[in-house]
Parts: sequence; structure tokens; C-alpha cells
Amino acid sequence: METVKNKRFKKIILYIFILFWSTILSCNKNDGPYIEIINNYTFTKFGDKQKIKAGNYLTDSIGIIINNALYFGDENLSANFSIIYGEGTTETDNLFFNNYVAVTKWKTGKSTTKQELKIEIFNEDNKRINTSYFNAFAFDYNRWDTVSCLPDRNIRDVLADTIANQTLMIDYITLYRQKENYFDWEAQKNFENIYQLQMDDAGVIYLSAYRSKGIIYKSIDHGISWFECTNPIPENNDFYTIKVSPNGNIWASNNSDNSFRCSRDGGLSWSADTIGLEKDDKIGDIFYLSTGQILFLSTNTRLYISSDDGRSWTKMQAPEYPLKLYVTNNDEIIIINQDNGISIYKSPDLGQTYSLKYSVSPIYGTSMQKSIQKVNGMYYILVPGYGILKTPDFETYDTFVKNTSMVFLYQDHTGTLIARGLQNKYAYYYKEKSKK
Repeated sequence: METVKNKRFKKIILYIFILFWSTILSCNKNDGPYIEIINNYTFTKFGDKQKIKAGNYLTDSIGIIINNALYFGDENLSANFSIIYGEGTTETDNLFFNNYVAVTKWKTGKSTTKQELKIEIFNEDNKRINTSYFNAFAFDYNRWDTVSCLPDRNIRDVLADTIANQTLMIDYITLYRQKENYFDWEAQKNFENIYQLQMDDAGVIYLSAYRSKGIIYKSIDHGISWFECTNPIPENNDFYTIKVSPNGNIWASNNSDNSFRCSRDGGLSWSADTIGLEKDDKIGDIFYLSTGQILFLSTNTRLYISSDDGRSWTKMQAPEYPLKLYVTNNDEIIIINQDNGISIYKSPDLGQTYSLKYSVSPIYGTSMQKSIQKVNGMYYILVPGYGILKTPDFETYDTFVKNTSMVFLYQDHTGTLIARGLQNKYAYYYKEKSKK
């Protein structure tokens, strides 16, 4: 292996050779051939895209490493750190590279989630030879914090497990558990493809996934271990959309006709309970009334009721083309449809009558499957293409946040609201500070 000393000797010879021929060929570089030798450094940065509570130092240091330092190590380089967004500070603003590394600690500001820092590298002639940018995310109470890092922006579903005092999250291939900070996630287990998380009132968790065919997994120890349920449709080659009722009933369907299935024994066996349904009715929203009856809104905008635990169904009247069904603890039926953009209807008499309560005009429309969360007696309704409404009773409404990029709404086991952004570019967090 060639030594650094030999490399430097060759470099000197090269400089002498070039200088000799440059002098002979021209006394003015503009009059003839000209070659200029400059050092071409490459750098690697570390500590980018960390998350922390606002006003604190990031957990890890940030900095930059010279990759080809052995070749160009005879030159003294310096680094200048400057905050360009977020009003944070650094322990050191200017320093020389030490063992080919320039490193400092970064304390975030409090005024905004987004934090940005710039590192400029200068040679010993004070010529800037490189600029690198770092991002961090500072979280605070009572505001919507926006992040663009992974795995957050790929959130596909969130499960608030209040029995085990934990929150689980899935992206497209990995199951995560929420860490001490509500915005930090720790990978638990990889699957090939994941679609949904559901849980019953006994704490049994179900996960819809895909591995050459649709699979439903079950966990009886709050997500530590998993085993496969019996396949609802053995010949199925598609994802299952699932809903798990509080009593443990599992409802499933795929994209094929007549695929509506129910398991009443924890996924051991399945029945095709399609009496009264159209062949293209698939799992949308399912709610139990205090009477024991079940309401089912299919993805094809038809509302049904069952009085025999879902074994047969009768069509119900509802505002036309409903997108979302919700039932309050008082058996008030909420229907969200596409009138005047998006409209919210309420029925206090088990669907005999409906009254229009509120309308908004989103800039686009998409699924509203994950769109209503109840936290501390307040209902939050995400309207994709508009933002989030809040209401205490589905009678009066306020715009909680206007954000046309939000598409799905979740909550963790402590009531933190989490939203997924359009096209997986962002995730959003809202943590309300305790009033105690």
C-alpha cells in the first residue's frame, strides 16, 4: 500500500511538471493552455434529522467528516456553524477540523418545529469549499408539529393500546412501539407488507398484512408475539381490510365480490355473512348500538343494520353517497357525505331522520376511513383536502387546523393526535399540555 509520504512526493513532482510546461507554453493563462490544481474533498455529515423537545440540545452531536483526509491532510480546514432557521444555538460557531472531524452540539429553538443549520467548510486561504445543511425537529405543546423524517412520514396505522399503556405504529413493512417521547419510535418486528392494526376490548391485537396472499395476524400479548389466523378466503391473493369489534368479532373483506366475512372465535373460523348485502359491499365502518344491533357502512356507500349479530343485513336510509359512519356513546348516528363538498349529518333517532349540521369545501377528496378521534370529550374530524374540525357534540363546529395535506388521523394512548400527510411527505403531531 502506498504511503502518505510517497503520495505527497508524487504530488510535488506533478506540480513541478505542470508549472514547467505552463511557463514554457504561456506567460498568461488566457493566452494558451492552462491547468489549475485544486483539492477535491468529499465529506460525510452525521447527526442529521434528529427529533427533540423544543429548547433542548439534540441527543447526538452533529458534524462533518473529511472522507479523503489521508490524501489532503496537510491542509488546515475550518468549519463555520450557523443557524438559518429556528432560532437555535450551537456550542461552537467556528472550529478547525480535529482528526478530520468537525463536531458540535446543537440546541433547538422553541418558536417552530423546523430547525435548520448550515456548515460551511473553508480552506486555509479562507476559500469556501463545501456547504452542508442539517435539519432537526423541535416538538412543543399545543401546536401542530410537522416532520418529514422516517418512519413518521410513512405511518400507515396507529393503535392506542390503553390496556398495556402503549402505542403501536406500522409503516409499510415494520411494526414500531412508541418510546418515552411520543414522537420517537422503536422498531419491533418486520413483516413483508402491513396494512392495518386493530384491537378488541380484551386487548387482543390483529394485524392485516400480505405475504404472497392476504394474512391476518393475532397477538394476545400486546404485540410481542404473533401467529396467523385461519385464512378467511383460502384462495384469496389480496390484502384483507379488517375491523375488530369491541366484543372480539373480526370482520374482513378483500377486493373481490362476495368477500364479506366474520369470525366470532378469534380468527379460528369464518362465515360468509352476506345475506342482504350487494355482492360488491366491502368493509367500511362497523359500529354496535346499545340495543345490540350493528350498523355497517360499505365502501360502496350503502348503510345496513343487523339484528342477529351480523348474520344478515337490512338496508337503511341515509343521506346519499355516505363516506363515513360514526356512532356516539348515546347512539347518535353521524353520517359524512359529499353534499356541498363534505357535509356532516346527525340522527338522534336511530336513522329515522337526519339533519345537516355542517359543510366544508375541500380541494380534493379521498378515503375517510381514519378520520374521527375522540380525545377528552372532544371529537376531532379530519376532512382530507381541508383540515381538522372539532366539536363537543356534533352540533357546533370549529376549524381546529386548516391543512390540506392531512389525510388520516390517529391518536396515541395518551391522547396525542397524529396525522399522516398526503403522498407520504409529512407527519403531524399535536400534544396538548396537561392542565393539571
